[in-house]
Amino acid sequence: MNKIKVIYFDLDDTLIPTSKIFKYCVKKSNLAVAKCIKKHYKAYKKKSVRSIFKEVTDIRNKIIKEKGSNYKFQVDETLKRMHISYDPQIISAGVLAYHKATFEVLQFNKEVFKFLEQISKRFRIGILSSGLTLKQWDKIHNFLGITQPFFTKKNVIISEEFGIEGKNETLFKEILKREKVKANEVLYVGDRYDHDILPAKHLGFRTVLVNNPSSKYFIKKSELKKLKIKPDLILKEVTQINPKILEKI
Repeated sequence: MNKIKVIYFDLDDTLIPTSKIFKYCVKKSNLAVAKCIKKHYKAYKKKSVRSIFKEVTDIRNKIIKEKGSNYKFQVDETLKRMHISYDPQIISAGVLAYHKATFEVLQFNKEVFKFLEQISKRFRIGILSSGLTLKQWDKIHNFLGITQPFFTKKNVIISEEFGIEGKNETLFKEILKREKVKANEVLYVGDRYDHDILPAKHLGFRTVLVNNPSSKYFIKKSELKKLKIKPDLILKEVTQINPKILEKI
């Protein structure tokens, strides 16, 4: 079998612990919304912040499940379902709290930076990610620094640029086109079995599943055994990848 020449990474919950960060930011946002509601609405004056926070959280979680985490009007819709008319003061508080929390936790990660520094000495690397282009670049810059040397528009493939939601084989074929390599010379690393491992394996890529318990797509050991098409390697953290491990696949 040909040696691996190229490694492409998924971004969310692979290079960056997005699920963990998102949960924290939504929690901070919900708390700000709950405090504002208690302060400004008579119907909630006698309720505790905790009980309002729980109501806001339950409703917002349903909205996220229905419309996805990128839905822009989560706070607006939450208020609507609480029978509170449009209130820019509360919406602004929720949005601001979310962004402040993002900057608290989405910071430069020395460990991942060093990992990419080492792995890029042996392999050509890149990112293939689903999501909104600017939002994904914001994550890259916050997590690795705006002067990071690893990723440019030449080796970063984001689904929005192709008019695709999620991932499909079209995006994975773009890796072959850009890198001018055979499928079995590419390793793809991702956290989702359905969106990452399956399309990559169908094209003949080698794959690593990053199966971390903090990811919302975590697969239990008993379920992993049932998979008909298996990843070449399963790891808990992306930083566990090294040349010696890759020699086994």
